[in-house]
Amino acid sequence: MELSPTFCSSLPDFVRNKEFQCYRSNDFGLVVHGLWPQTYQASSIRDQPRNCHNEQQLPLAIIKRYYCLMPDEDLMQAEWEKHGSCYFKTATDYFNAIEYLFNELKTPDIRAMNQPTSSSIKNAFLRLNSPQLFPSAIQVYMDKQGQFDEIRICYDLQYNYISCRQ
Repeated sequence: MELSPTFCSSLPDFVRNKEFQCYRSNDFGLVVHGLWPQTYQASSIRDQPRNCHNEQQLPLAIIKRYYCLMPDEDLMQAEWEKHGSCYFKTATDYFNAIEYLFNELKTPDIRAMNQPTSSSIKNAFLRLNSPQLFPSAIQVYMDKQGQFDEIRICYDLQYNYISCRQ
C-alpha cells in the first residue's frame, strides 16, 4: 500500500495534473499498489513469477468496482497481468483477494500523524492489528525526503501473516 498524497507529490506537475487520484477534489489515503503472489524462498526478483499469461484488457466493471482501492486503471491492468495472473484464475478473484485483505487490515491515519517515521507507522499498524500481525510481517519504506512511501504486509497463500523476506 502507498499513501496517495505522497505518491502525487513525487510526480512532476504535468503528470500529477493528469492522474485521477491526484486531483485536488479527490481525497485518497492509503491505496493498494498490488498483490504479488511470490515464491517465499526466492532470493532475488528474478526468482519471482512474472507475466504468466497474455491477459485481455480488464473489463470496465472490474475497474469501476475496485477503483477506490487502486485508483489507476493502468496500474490495475499491469498488476493483474504481471503478478495476479500467475496465481489467480480470474481478475475478479485477484481483485476480490485485494479487497478482502485491505478490508481485514485496520489502517492508521498516517496523514494525521505528526512527522511519522517508519517505526511509528509500523507500531501504529501493530497496535491496530495485534495480536495477529507481528513486526516481521511488515516492511515500511520511506522516500528520500523521509516521507512515507509504502508499506508491505506479507501473507501466506491462506492469508495468514508471515515474516517478510529481507
